[in-house]
Amino acid sequence: MASCSFSEPTISDVMKCLVAMSDRFAVVEKKLRVLDVLEQKVSSFEKELKSIEVAIDDLAKIM
Repeated sequence: MASCSFSEPTISDVMKCLVAMSDRFAVVEKKLRVLDVLEQKVSSFEKELKSIEVAIDDLAKIM
Protein backbone atom coordinates (compact mmCIF):
# COMPACT_ATOMS: atom_id res chain seq x y z
CA MET A 1 0.00 0.00 0.00
CA ALA A 2 1.17 3.48 -0.77
CA SER A 3 1.08 5.87 2.12
CA CYS A 4 -0.06 9.43 1.62
CA SER A 5 1.59 12.08 3.68
CA PHE A 6 0.33 15.59 3.76
CA SER A 7 2.53 18.33 5.07
CA GLU A 8 1.20 21.20 7.12
CA PRO A 9 0.89 24.47 5.23
CA THR A 10 3.52 27.02 6.08
CA ILE A 11 2.75 30.48 7.40
CA SER A 12 3.71 31.77 3.98
CA ASP A 13 1.16 29.45 2.33
CA VAL A 14 -1.55 30.61 4.72
CA MET A 15 -0.66 34.26 4.12
CA LYS A 16 -0.82 33.79 0.34
CA CYS A 17 -4.26 32.26 0.72
CA LEU A 18 -5.44 35.08 2.97
CA VAL A 19 -4.12 37.72 0.57
CA ALA A 20 -5.95 36.03 -2.31
CA MET A 21 -9.15 35.94 -0.26
CA SER A 22 -8.70 39.59 0.67
CA ASP A 23 -8.29 40.53 -3.00
CA ARG A 24 -11.48 38.66 -3.87
CA PHE A 25 -13.37 40.38 -1.06
CA ALA A 26 -12.14 43.74 -2.33
CA VAL A 27 -13.56 42.97 -5.78
CA VAL A 28 -16.90 41.93 -4.26
CA GLU A 29 -17.02 45.08 -2.11
CA LYS A 30 -16.36 47.24 -5.17
CA LYS A 31 -19.22 45.57 -7.02
CA LEU A 32 -21.50 46.04 -4.02
CA ARG A 33 -20.66 49.77 -3.92
CA VAL A 34 -21.60 50.01 -7.59
CA LEU A 35 -24.90 48.29 -6.81
CA ASP A 36 -25.54 50.74 -3.96
CA VAL A 37 -25.04 53.68 -6.32
CA LEU A 38 -27.34 52.07 -8.86
CA GLU A 39 -29.97 51.48 -6.18
CA GLN A 40 -29.83 55.16 -5.20
CA LYS A 41 -30.25 56.23 -8.83
CA VAL A 42 -33.22 53.90 -9.32
CA SER A 43 -34.81 55.14 -6.10
CA SER A 44 -34.40 58.75 -7.23
CA PHE A 45 -35.87 57.89 -10.63
CA GLU A 46 -38.86 56.18 -9.00
CA LYS A 47 -39.51 59.29 -6.87
CA GLU A 48 -39.37 61.47 -9.97
CA LEU A 49 -41.78 59.18 -11.82
CA LYS A 50 -44.15 59.25 -8.84
CA SER A 51 -44.14 63.06 -8.78
CA ILE A 52 -44.85 63.14 -12.52
CA GLU A 53 -47.69 60.66 -12.03
CA VAL A 54 -49.17 62.84 -9.28
CA ALA A 55 -48.88 65.94 -11.48
CA ILE A 56 -50.63 64.16 -14.37
CA ASP A 57 -53.38 62.94 -12.05
CA ASP A 58 -53.85 66.48 -10.73
CA LEU A 59 -54.11 67.83 -14.29
CA ALA A 60 -56.59 65.12 -15.22
CA LYS A 61 -58.82 66.08 -12.26
CA ILE A 62 -58.79 69.73 -13.29
CA MET A 63 -59.82 69.04 -16.88
